[in-house]
Amino acid sequence: MPRRYVYPFPNVERLGRPAVASPALAALAAFVPLGQALLRIHRLTTEPADA
Repeated sequence: MPRRYVYPFPNVERLGRPAVASPALAALAAFVPLGQALLRIHRLTTEPADA
């Protein structure tokens, strides 16, 4: 495997674990509530299927 990263932000060897983990956790903290909000909106705007 090549040791070259396409994107510089996941390079743990050069940047260190905290510098790589912090943007990843920030993205997770943003995407999880956004996904939950979108699911709630979808459930509120669609009719339940007949069982």
